[in-house]
Amino acid sequence: MSITAKPLEIARRRVERGWDKSSLAREAKINHSLISRVERGNGVSAATAKAIADALETPVFELFQLSEAGG
Repeated sequence: MSITAKPLEIARRRVERGWDKSSLAREAKINHSLISRVERGNGVSAATAKAIADALETPVFELFQLSEAGG
């Protein structure tokens, strides 16, 4: 199983807060480049998914989904 971002939802919630990608990265305590990868729909670790969801005060399942590894 892998964790995949719902990029449009993450970006929408970020913009609603008036944050740019750097602001979200700072709040989530992760690297700015990781936010860019997440918003392109790339997979993430459980810890990264939780950090982003916590920063956006949103349940993880609203921002990320589980998918079968390898398709």
